[in-house]
Amino acid sequence: MVALQKPHSQVELTIGFILIVILVTFQVTLRDLALPEVQPSDSTSFSANRALVDLKALNPDSKPHPGGSAQNERIGNAIVDKLVSLGYQPDIQEQFYCNEYSNVAVECMTVRNIVVHILGKKPQENVLLSAHYDSVAAGPGAADAGVAVGTLLEVARLMKDRPQSNIGMVLLFNEGEEDGLFGARAFTQHHPLAKQVKLALNIEARGSAGYSVLFETGTNSGELVKTYAAQMTPIWTNSLFGEVYRFMPNFTDFNEYHKLELPGLNFANAEMEPHYHTPLDNFDNLNLQTLQHHGDNVWLFLDAILEREDLAFKKENIVFTDLFGWLLIYWANGTTMLLLGISSVLLVASVYAARKHKQATIKGVLAGWLTVLALVLLCAIFAQVWQLVVQTLTGTGPWRSSIIAISLSIWFICGFVLLLFGRLFAKKLTSMDLHLGLLTFFLMFAAIAAVLAVGVSYLFIIPLLVILPITTIMLFVHRDNAEPLVWSYRLAICVVLFVFYPVIQIADILFSYNLSAFQGLIWGCIFASLLSAVPVKEVPVKKLRRLFLVFSVIFLAATFIQKPFTENKPQGLNLQYMEDDSTASVIAGVPRKKLAPELRQALPNLKVDTPFAWEQQRYRVEQSESQQITPHIQLESQLIDNQLHLGIDAQQGHNLLNVKVYFAADSKLTEIVSREHQHVYDPQTTKHRDMLSYSCLGYTCANLNLVAHFSEEPKGEVLVVASYMGLPKSKQHLIEARGKRSVPRNQGDLTMSVKSITLGTSGSQE
Repeated sequence: MVALQKPHSQVELTIGFILIVILVTFQVTLRDLALPEVQPSDSTSFSANRALVDLKALNPDSKPHPGGSAQNERIGNAIVDKLVSLGYQPDIQEQFYCNEYSNVAVECMTVRNIVVHILGKKPQENVLLSAHYDSVAAGPGAADAGVAVGTLLEVARLMKDRPQSNIGMVLLFNEGEEDGLFGARAFTQHHPLAKQVKLALNIEARGSAGYSVLFETGTNSGELVKTYAAQMTPIWTNSLFGEVYRFMPNFTDFNEYHKLELPGLNFANAEMEPHYHTPLDNFDNLNLQTLQHHGDNVWLFLDAILEREDLAFKKENIVFTDLFGWLLIYWANGTTMLLLGISSVLLVASVYAARKHKQATIKGVLAGWLTVLALVLLCAIFAQVWQLVVQTLTGTGPWRSSIIAISLSIWFICGFVLLLFGRLFAKKLTSMDLHLGLLTFFLMFAAIAAVLAVGVSYLFIIPLLVILPITTIMLFVHRDNAEPLVWSYRLAICVVLFVFYPVIQIADILFSYNLSAFQGLIWGCIFASLLSAVPVKEVPVKKLRRLFLVFSVIFLAATFIQKPFTENKPQGLNLQYMEDDSTASVIAGVPRKKLAPELRQALPNLKVDTPFAWEQQRYRVEQSESQQITPHIQLESQLIDNQLHLGIDAQQGHNLLNVKVYFAADSKLTEIVSREHQHVYDPQTTKHRDMLSYSCLGYTCANLNLVAHFSEEPKGEVLVVASYMGLPKSKQHLIEARGKRSVPRNQGDLTMSVKSITLGTSGSQE
């Protein structure tokens, strides 16, 4: 049996850890150099400077402009004016559109989509460029989705300087994405141009900085990905993003284009996520290089396809990833099984050679596989426990101010797991047992991914295809020489790290440490590659184990010492004032939110309660008698033949965010008719719900009339809730007391006026 000598064992482990540090540093540095230079305003190519000027002209006061608001209507008009000044004739699609959710809830909005058709020589061959121009109520949306709007306006300008192309273009500035993809759905279902587009490009943002990442593709988009990669350097993309995104509760307008089975590309930036959906998503914080990167991605891709004869791309989906941002590695989805077969043959050959030359046994390889599996799972468990310790002792999450300390603590705890349990599990195993066990582990998960989420399979197949051929050759050619085999172990460390570490980087950027278990899994795979670099039983692990544990505790302590949130990376904390005829409530976030001492002093009687009749979420609440400071809702209601005729005057329409009507689930509600739209409520799907709802979004809902139909005479209460942006004047001091480390997020601070109607046998009573 070929065995490594003891002096080698320490050297190999040291080399392994040094390689991890060097390669991580290299990848981080490489990514930081990836953003393009901002082109000047006189450039003949895409210029982020010009796009920013357009964006600031649309929203000079940098105000929030949610869908359906008067401010968003003004921004829409400004977009139209800009397009007209460029020589276009925009089409305005105004549509009252409703989203229905499982026959228990309905949300409606009047959307104004702005559509420009740039005709090509082939009238039926058009590419769709999509951007939503609404923001959330909490922030002005300079990035989300100002970068998309700015990109489309700059593309419109550049197209005017270009001769007519073979391929046409549809520019879609849609409204209502933040509230439920209203504009995109109205366009795809009702606009005639939707049937003439053959390809879709969409731009999104989940932060105010970062690379423009190709994170999602449409149906049969393999050739599009290859075309994009051929035009851009560097690139940042892989098929893992799209697979993960399928299982997340987030949606973009691209979902609607995907439903049409359009090929397409969806780009987004995601750094500085604490700015996302907050007042910090403003022009001061917008990274111009990010805007430039979005523009370069879109414009260079368009330049590559606009002179094609048609948009009939090859129908294929591919598994893909970038290599250091400079090279696209890909293969067709259908090739995955072939690659698995090749990997299986090579693995069997390696096991055969290792067994023949007495460097491994089948039993040892299986034990090595179990060792790797156990270490990966233990890393995930320890990382999750580490996260829970932080959240329990500090009472907060996610940690936004700086993730470096807790990320390093997870890194060291995974190394500690390797040193603590690796020796125990691998006591009677050889280096080759562990090496082939790691490759068996990768082959198993590659097969699982190929069946369940083929886009993830590259994580395992690439290491297999690189490491297995070299391992097999080394075993057959250098069977009596240990040194070449050592280099195959080193190669495993490098390849695994290069493939897996970018996934950790993305998880850090998007989710802070809230996905510690996932990060533990990835780090577990990386550290498991060290097992085969040295026979752990020969390593003096006690000193290293203590060292890793000490560093884990040090970095965990550093996490406790630093503030969880800063002014530039704050927590989201909405303040809401709700009032009915008798009671007023101030709601200051969920219990886990950190409250500034000044806010606690301003609200001394806060208690944890469920203030909203329509949901069971617990909040911090301070109740008092009604002060009658919210806008007054006027209701007119009449119950005739099991039909409730309801008229709502919410007043102050220009500051109105939405009007919602709630019915008890057992009220026998069967349908609601409003603005000539009929919405059916199914008793079979409502029996496990507490409330049914109808919502109208936007200031045009200030005067709302609807008819609710019941299957029998209804009883109980109907709640009408009107929500307005911001707090009443008498509660403005709470905003200052909230402090600068907390900001409103998503819908932001709200004033809610609540009225109720009691339904009885003789009619209805307010």
